[in-house]
Amino acid sequence: MRKSGCYGSVCGKSSTEQTNKSLIIQKYHVQACFIALLYLTQRTKGFQDTAAMQIRSPFITAAVLGTALLLTACGKPETITAGESDPDAAALNAASPVELPPMVTQSRTYRCKDASLVYVDFFSNNTATYKASKEDAGTKLTAAEPGKPYSAGGYSVSGDGPQVEITAPGKPAQSCKA
Repeated sequence: MRKSGCYGSVCGKSSTEQTNKSLIIQKYHVQACFIALLYLTQRTKGFQDTAAMQIRSPFITAAVLGTALLLTACGKPETITAGESDPDAAALNAASPVELPPMVTQSRTYRCKDASLVYVDFFSNNTATYKASKEDAGTKLTAAEPGKPYSAGGYSVSGDGPQVEITAPGKPAQSCKA
């Protein structure tokens, strides 16, 4: 007779039998661990010639792994059921669609006539980010329609190719090349 969730030879026995089996298994487990420890320890080189150490290494490995398996086999089983409905399914179905962020279509570094560097990232939704340095968070610029200049807050970038016209607050418009 086998109890649900038990897979070892220890399961399904009376409590006295199970206790006796557990004690015997623990005794052999301790002995196998001690032999393995002696075999693997550098300080016991002289003792490795004893009769106990003539046991082959695969036997020790099998004994240790088998004992560990028997000692851990009688845990509570995990129940996995399929087909149950998700409690959040209605809320997820009623939620509005998620809008994805725009793609970066081009990311360019421009050298302007005054020898300054400007970093501009162009996005797929007619926006661009103007940055004075790579680490800068940038200023979001928007074009009214495709082909028109990107502008916001005193900044303006006309074009999105290898040569653009850039205007920044406090600076005149200047030509910049990628």
